Amino acid sequence: MTNNSVYYNNDRELIKLLDEAERQGKKYILYRLERDPLKEDEEDHGLWRIVACRDFKNSSEYFECEVTKGSYGGRIESEDNLMHDGNCWVGYDGVVRENAHVCEDAYVYEGEVYGQATVKGKAYVEGEAKVYEQAIVMGEACVYHEASVHGDAVLEGTSSVGGSADVCEKAELHNESSVGGKATVRGHADLSDKASIKEDAVVEGNVFVGGMAKVFGRAHLYGSAMINGNVEIGEDAEVFDNALVCASAKLGGKCRIHENSFVEGEAKVSEEAEVMGEACVCGQATVCGKAKIAGKALICENATVTGDEQVSGSRVIKGNSLVKGSK
Repeated sequence: MTNNSVYYNNDRELIKLLDEAERQGKKYILYRLERDPLKEDEEDHGLWRIVACRDFKNSSEYFECEVTKGSYGGRIESEDNLMHDGNCWVGYDGVVRENAHVCEDAYVYEGEVYGQATVKGKAYVEGEAKVYEQAIVMGEACVYHEASVHGDAVLEGTSSVGGSADVCEKAELHNESSVGGKATVRGHADLSDKASIKEDAVVEGNVFVGGMAKVFGRAHLYGSAMINGNVEIGEDAEVFDNALVCASAKLGGKCRIHENSFVEGEAKVSEEAEVMGEACVCGQATVCGKAKIAGKALICENATVTGDEQVSGSRVIKGNSLVKGSK
C-alpha cells in the first residue's frame, strides 16, 4: 500500500500542500493532527486523517455529502483505501484500513471498513456499522447502526442492513431488500425485491426470499426453501428443505413447513402444525393446533384442520370443512 503522508506542523504548510495536491488532481492529502483523540477502545492502526483538496458534492437515496476544500475527513491507513477518482469520501468518524477500498461515489460517513472489503457505487456506511473480510457493498446499498456485513456477502441495489443485524458468508441482498433488528442472514441466502428480515429471524442455507415477504420474530428459514409474495412468517415458525411459501400466506407459532410441501394463497398455518411431504395448503385454509398434513394431501378453500388431526395420502379437505382431531 502506498503512503505518501507527512506529519504537518502548521496550517500555512497544510494550505500550501492542499493547493499543490489539487494541481496534481488529487482529492485529498493524508494528515496527522497533533491531537486527534481516538474513540474509546479504538486502536490507532497507524491511521492518517484525510483533508479535502477540492470542493465536491455527492448524494444518494440515503445520504447527502458536501465536502469543502480544507475540511477534515475520516481516517485511512493509506491512499489505497480511498480512491482519488469519483466523489467517494470518508466522513470524520469513518475508518478505512488494511486492504479495504472505498471508490466511485461511495460514502463511509461513520463506521469501519477493513480487511479486503469494498464499498463502491453510491453505497453508504454509517453509525457503528462494520464492513469487513471480502464483503462488497455497492449500488446504493446502506449499512448502518451496529450492523455487520462480512465474509463474501454482497449488498446491491438499494438494499440495507441495520440494527445489530449480521449478514455474512455468501449471502446476497438485492433490490430493496432489508435486514434489521438482530436478524442473521448467512450461507447462500438470497434476498430480493422488498423482502424484509428483522427481529431475531435467521435465514441461511440456499433460501430465497423475495416479493414483499416479511420474516420476523424467531422464524428460521433454511435448506433450499423459497419464500415469495406478500408472505408473513413470524414467531418460531420454521421453513426448510424444499418447501415453498408464497402469495399471501401467513405462518406463526411453532409451525414447521418442510420437505416438498407448499403453502400459498391466503392460507394460515400456526401453533404446532406441520406441513410436509408434497402436501399443499392454499386458498383461505387454516391449519393449526398440532395438526399434521402429509403425503399429497390438499387443504384448500375455507377449510380448517386443527387439534391433532393427521391428514395424509391424497386426501382433500375443502369448502368450509372443519376437521378437528381429538385434542
